[in-house]
Amino acid sequence: MNQKQFINRLIQIIALSKVPGKVVKVALENEDGYVVYGVEISTSNGIKDVKVDAENGKIFKIDGDYNEKDNNDKEVDDDKADNDKETNDDNIQ
Repeated sequence: MNQKQFINRLIQIIALSKVPGKVVKVALENEDGYVVYGVEISTSNGIKDVKVDAENGKIFKIDGDYNEKDNNDKEVDDDKADNDKETNDDNIQ
C-alpha cells in the first residue's frame, strides 16, 4: 500500500465513523477556503457528503440527501459539542 492509498483509506475510516454506509467516492476539494476530502457515502437515507479536513483529519461538515428524520446540512464542531456536553453534565444533579 502506497502513501496515497493509505491516506485514502484513513479518510474513509474517519468519514465512516460518523456516517455508516458504503463509500462511493473520495475527492480532494476546496470547501469555503479549506482543503478537505469530500467522501460520498451511500446510506439507507440517501447520499451523504462528509467533508474531512485534509490538514488535521477532523470532520469539517456533513451534508447530503436527508429524510425527514434527519437534520438539515450539519456543520460539525466537535469542540463545541464537547463543551456543551460538559456544561450539561455540570447542570445534572
